[in-house]
Amino acid sequence: MEEIKRVKPSYLLLLFVSMQAHATNGLTIDVYSSIAHDNNVLRQNSQTSDTLLTLSPNLALTGKSGKHTYQVSYKGDYHKFNQNSQLNQNQHKTQLIANLDLTAKFTANIELGYEQITEEPGTTSASTELLTQFNTLNKSTGKIDLHYGNKDSIGQIVVAYEYNNYNYTNNLQDYRDFDANKLTGTFFYRLAPKTRMLFQTSLAKLDYLDQVAANDTTYNQSSDLNLYLTGVEWAASAKTTGIFKLGYFSKDHVDKNFTDINGLSYFLDVIWQPNSYSKMTLSAERSTQESAQLADAAAYVSTGASIKLQHKLTSKISVLGHYRINNDNLITSQGRSDKRQLYKLSVNHSLANWLEVSLGYAKQTRGSESIFYQYSAGITELGIKIEID
Repeated sequence: MEEIKRVKPSYLLLLFVSMQAHATNGLTIDVYSSIAHDNNVLRQNSQTSDTLLTLSPNLALTGKSGKHTYQVSYKGDYHKFNQNSQLNQNQHKTQLIANLDLTAKFTANIELGYEQITEEPGTTSASTELLTQFNTLNKSTGKIDLHYGNKDSIGQIVVAYEYNNYNYTNNLQDYRDFDANKLTGTFFYRLAPKTRMLFQTSLAKLDYLDQVAANDTTYNQSSDLNLYLTGVEWAASAKTTGIFKLGYFSKDHVDKNFTDINGLSYFLDVIWQPNSYSKMTLSAERSTQESAQLADAAAYVSTGASIKLQHKLTSKISVLGHYRINNDNLITSQGRSDKRQLYKLSVNHSLANWLEVSLGYAKQTRGSESIFYQYSAGITELGIKIEID
């Protein structure tokens, strides 16, 4: 294991601090900071360890005009590595949200956003073995939801249009650039005071540019993704809320060199809060993902499940446990199945109303039939949080 260089105490003092300030004019400012040791920063078989410092400012300005509300927000993540400076990264996310209360039955939500993203290695279908720096991309988003009726109505109709543009900026990843246009319609019908049935149809079109392979053949990853779901949304009591959707998806590629995929799709989100000091969150989904390493598969099916447990041991000490598993099945001529897992445990100790210390450990793994896709990583993180009202 490589020797870790010493970090100056002055930098630790500065970057450990996390502050939260609330102003009366609708401006909120949150700044979180931490130091972490990662024993496999690139998620490769040959592990490279490093210590990194993180600073995450969050700003949101909220306003109101009549019944309409507006919010402009910014979130940043600045990461500085102690030894591998080529991995230093800055992420930015800006967003504008408008919630328009137009009539007693008609409302609209509008979201516009722009992000500069660093892609976490090992979370896509690609091998990480040749990485020397993280993949980066710019993402532009636009979304509008139109609601006729509300959650208390016997029936409610929600129509949503969403646009996303993905633009990769390094590591020769521009073949992954695409535009996505999606139209979704959902009808809710109230079965009981706290239970609604839903029927949902989603039609998406993903547009890629033509690419030329090494053998001079042209291919295109564009596709149509259609999703048909029915389900139930409930708030059975103050202790339990959730939504479950079950249905069918079909993904048809323009280029017949790529295999079309279809089958079962589902989404589950449940929150159970039996008392004021315990909370459990369950989620599961089966959906399609775009392939980051084409071979002869342009997309694949990912099945995932997650459980989070939060519990206050005392009025000052709380613990958080999180486990997530994803099975990624790539339908290629060779065939491949990857299993990604996340284990996380953290403890927060409130030393005062304005001061909190946290210590956490996370382990990430990916198993596969091929050694080129396998990795294991452990991350230990220490932080101090200061709140100023």
